[in-house]
Amino acid sequence: MLVDFQELPRYRKLIAHAHRHDKIPEGMRVAFEYNASQAKLLVSLVRERAVVPVARLVNPTDVVKVLAESETFPIAGEPRQRALRIFEALVRAARARGMTVSIAAAQPVPVAQHGTEGGQTDELRIEAAGDAFTLRLIQGTVRVPHQPTEREISRARCGYLFPDFDEMPDEKLEMQLDGGTGKVLVNRWKETETHQLEDDLDQVLEEIALRQGALAQRRLEDARRREEAAAREAERKIRVAQEKERARDAYTRKYLQDAMQDQATRWADAQALRAYAAAVRTAAADAQDDAADGATWAQQIEERASALDPLPDSVRTPAIPSPSDADLAPFLPGWARYGH
Repeated sequence: MLVDFQELPRYRKLIAHAHRHDKIPEGMRVAFEYNASQAKLLVSLVRERAVVPVARLVNPTDVVKVLAESETFPIAGEPRQRALRIFEALVRAARARGMTVSIAAAQPVPVAQHGTEGGQTDELRIEAAGDAFTLRLIQGTVRVPHQPTEREISRARCGYLFPDFDEMPDEKLEMQLDGGTGKVLVNRWKETETHQLEDDLDQVLEEIALRQGALAQRRLEDARRREEAAAREAERKIRVAQEKERARDAYTRKYLQDAMQDQATRWADAQALRAYAAAVRTAAADAQDDAADGATWAQQIEERASALDPLPDSVRTPAIPSPSDADLAPFLPGWARYGH
């Protein structure tokens, strides 16, 4: 069945409950797979171990051929051939599922793996739908009692010491997967006395597919968020444009009102000045000594009145200048004042 990817944690709990109560048929397991076409998680009941273990390296893949000759392949001793077979099975199965597999040779060994810097290891680079992941094998060491040679025994009689224990490559292997969004179900597989990595190969590929699905889901969500943000921005710009249009109307009305008031004030002032000029002329005519100077002053007052009077030139609606953002600001709500 198809479910939302975010439902994975809940289904893991349900499956764990089913395991505890023996609800899953023997030889079957519940598998998870990301369905890219519908951006959903496919949960299904499948047969265990779909990845077929490799019994012998007959006609190995190009990847394993190189690893078999590599000096930085990290597995030594008897487990080396088994490790190559594990990688061979993974390479074949991954490629059968449309994944691309190559070698990331001589990579630095992570400090967390052994606690110190230095060392190199070969890794598998697995690409699924363009997303890359790295898979590495890890081999620890075990302490075994030292078996002294005859020379060491002879030297011991002379006071020389030999070690009590030797560090030997561990027979048990580990596998670690890196890349993507990090662990979805599991990122490390370890062998025990009763469990080998061959039993985990299906889960390894499943984890890669789930991580690729998580990346694809994240990209979808990021794209959706960008689209929503773009839609919000487009809506905001429309609202700003609408507010600016209303502001222009308000600015126009205010500009005309101010022009009316200014013209009326200037006209009234001009009328008052002309009346005053006439009074000056009358008073000057009665004052014989100051008649000439009074007439000159009356003329200056009349000239001033003519300069103030908006008529007859201002008998049309004034031309309204294009308003700047500063002109519109008083008519805009605060959130729209700096919108572009």
